[in-house]
Amino acid sequence: MVANSRWPMANAIQQMGAIVNLGGKATVWQPASQTLTRPNNATAYAAGNAIGSSASGGIVYTFPGFFWTPGCSGILIGLRYVASVASIATSNMGTVLAHLYLGLPSAVGTLVDGNMYPTKIADDPLKLGIVQFSNWYQGGTGSDMIESYGQTMISQQHIIGLQRAGGNAADDTLYVVPVANGAFTPIANAVNYMYASAVMDG
Repeated sequence: MVANSRWPMANAIQQMGAIVNLGGKATVWQPASQTLTRPNNATAYAAGNAIGSSASGGIVYTFPGFFWTPGCSGILIGLRYVASVASIATSNMGTVLAHLYLGLPSAVGTLVDGNMYPTKIADDPLKLGIVQFSNWYQGGTGSDMIESYGQTMISQQHIIGLQRAGGNAADDTLYVVPVANGAFTPIANAVNYMYASAVMDG
């Protein structure tokens, strides 16, 4: 009798028990470790302008511990972007592209809000993908926030943590840089929040 060579076999999964993780683990909407507050101006953004703060290098959101174990991987469910200040309206935010990295991109440098964000080939090995925010939503009268749920540019955006050479500790942080995808006029002093969620395998 020829043994069933297909893998995994039902009885093998049963025997392995807790060792097998068939479904992965979903994260909640994890907030970035910081908010970024826009400068006190309403200077219009052009396509390619970074959206952040006036602090040096203040155009990147970080998610420490997003990758739970060294080299773990998963599928990004999406990003949630919130902007808040009195009298804000959905017209104060246009289409935004969020660049995702598994390490701090060198292009961030000392850039501030409104600077052109150059994508660099040197940062390409760190690139995980792009998420687009197109539609902004707001509640009724008196609402002081707008929000958007980003969509990955491919149907399933795979992400993986950085396993450093030599078995050293991995960088478990997700990095996100939001960039205007077209011209729009923002509102002064808006506090911007970024959230991320994924299904991870470890």
